[in-house]
Amino acid sequence: FESAASCATTMGPAERAKVISGHVKPAPTSFTELPVVDMSRWRQGPEERKRLAQEVCDICHNIGFFQVVNHGVDQEIVDDVFSMMSRFFALPEGQKAMIDKAQSRHFRGWERVGSERTNNRVDYREQIDFWSDGSPRAAGVTPAYYRLLGPNTYLPDTVLPNFKSVSTRWFASAAQVAADLMEVFSVGLGLDPLHLEGLFGPKDERMSLTKFIHYPPSPEGGAGGNAHHDT
Repeated sequence: FESAASCATTMGPAERAKVISGHVKPAPTSFTELPVVDMSRWRQGPEERKRLAQEVCDICHNIGFFQVVNHGVDQEIVDDVFSMMSRFFALPEGQKAMIDKAQSRHFRGWERVGSERTNNRVDYREQIDFWSDGSPRAAGVTPAYYRLLGPNTYLPDTVLPNFKSVSTRWFASAAQVAADLMEVFSVGLGLDPLHLEGLFGPKDERMSLTKFIHYPPSPEGGAGGNAHHDT
């Protein structure tokens, strides 16, 4: 998009324009509805795929977020994972602590309420962090981020039936949605559909994260997650 980028460098703030996938479009001052992206369109042929990809690219540049519908995750999977979370967070702390994150050198597992702080304030939530399952590297491996590679921890079925099977099924389904969206982003940017997917390195070194979170009532002035920026 060299030509579009060159055009953008000549624009002043008063012009309020953004470069979007090789096109210059006015930047909106506000919006009143959450954009909805229907992923069933991604399965309707090459022309519809291009149209959807361009729309998503425009949404990402102008607004920054959207709701995905018809994503392909079966409702049964969604229901099962929410049921599993309800049952997990209702367990006594002693049983939840069987997968305490503090016991995992790979930064995986359960954290009790108050374990995390944001902006130096307590976050009133408990959560389970699941990453892509993988083979662990040596404890002192470098680069240091390789130390995050490893297995998740799961409660046995005797404590919480189907905890592992429901969690891994959800993770795999969400991963497919993420893979589909990366193709949409790539096409919207005028790239090969697998371009972004190819930037993540060998499959056994890729890491995705899902969090299962419970927000109990917060005290006055408190929050489940205090003000912050995600980058």
